[in-house]
Formats: sequence, C-alpha cells, structure tokens
Amino acid sequence: MFNDVNIDDFYKLGFTFTSMKDMIPKKFEQFRYTNATNGSAIDIDPNAAKLMRKFQTVITDHLIKRYFKTAGPVGYEMWQGVPPDLRFFHNDKIHHRKSYNSNVFIFIDECSSNNMNYLEVRAGPDEFYQVFPNKFDLIWLNQSEQFTYKMIHTSGKNRILNFRFDIDGLDNKTN
Repeated sequence: MFNDVNIDDFYKLGFTFTSMKDMIPKKFEQFRYTNATNGSAIDIDPNAAKLMRKFQTVITDHLIKRYFKTAGPVGYEMWQGVPPDLRFFHNDKIHHRKSYNSNVFIFIDECSSNNMNYLEVRAGPDEFYQVFPNKFDLIWLNQSEQFTYKMIHTSGKNRILNFRFDIDGLDNKTN
C-alpha cells in the first residue's frame, strides 16, 4: 500500500502522488459535499464521517508514519469547489497560521485541461508545477516553508477529501 509514492518528489517538488482508485468506495461519489466556493462552513456528510476517520487512520499508519514516525493527524474535511483561502498561493502553516504543515488531498473527480480544475505547487520563485489529478488520485503536499500551493476550480465537479497532518521537523528549508 502506497509503495509507489516518491518521497524524493515530496522533498524536492513539494508534493507526491499515487492513485487510490482501487481503495475509494464508490459511496464517496454519492455523499453530500459542502459547496466551499462561497466560504461557508464545511460540514461533513454524517454518512461519510466514519469512512473519513477510517481513511485518516490508513493514511496516517501506512503513508505518513512510514516516513515520519512522530507525525499526527490534525483533522479532515470534504468539500466541493475550492474554499476562498485556497485560491491564492499560500502555505497553511506560515500564511494561515494553521496547526498543520502537510495535507493529503484525494480528488473524487477527474481534473483536466478540459475543466481546468487543478492544483498548482510553487517550489521556488521560478519553479511551478500544475498538477491535474485523475479521479481518486491522492496528492500529498509538503508545506515546509519553501513551498506554497493554490487550487483552481473553473468548471464542473471538484469534490475533494482533505486530511491534515502535523509533521515534526517539516517546518524548515533544510528538508
């Protein structure tokens, strides 16, 4: 599980990814997602809450703690669209003063150049990566201080599961 995750990309590019298409139950396509575009509070569909907790445990135990033994989960959300504070380049730990420095996003819908839904990661002043996740792709973000990201939602569905983590020692530029 998660054997194809490239930890070197996590350190150098600010993200890494893998497909979870065989792990995500189709139920996630039926759940209710809060429209986050207007900035309203994000509610988790009560029918999804148990599965979200289960996925957070799986991601923590089989992905995050494989590389960071003392890391801990901080929380999770699920939404449709993009929350206003994610539309501009930022680092959650530094710019938003959040209690986490890493995110794992699972994209329930395909992002493509056709719908122009994507994630953009900045690894330096002139180093940008546009990431167009496939359906059920997992994107793991490194939010060390040299990395920032933003999400773009232009059209269609853009349902996302967000799992937040605090990783001790990930707050510096020496990673």
